[in-house]
Amino acid sequence: MNTDEHLANKFSDFFMRKFTTIKDDIDNHKSPISDAVGMSADIKFEGQPLTKHAPATQDEVPDIIIKSPSKSCELDPLPTYLLKEIMEYLLPLITAIL
Repeated sequence: MNTDEHLANKFSDFFMRKFTTIKDDIDNHKSPISDAVGMSADIKFEGQPLTKHAPATQDEVPDIIIKSPSKSCELDPLPTYLLKEIMEYLLPLITAIL
């Protein structure tokens, strides 16, 4: 195998492993509620607990997304720059989740 082909295969293997890792991580993700049940902290919280909040509106959510930096982490299931491009389609869902 020539070095160009070997290098191309190494790149391919690297990215295929990365995609597989991200997909498996998303598939195996626990719900925030189940994660919170077993959570513990090293520092005791001494503030006022948040007991209620107002639901987000479809007017507030785009402002927050637009003001977010467009940088991303390799583990982000949806990069911020892409979210900004397709925000109008996901806005009702994101607002409902928030």
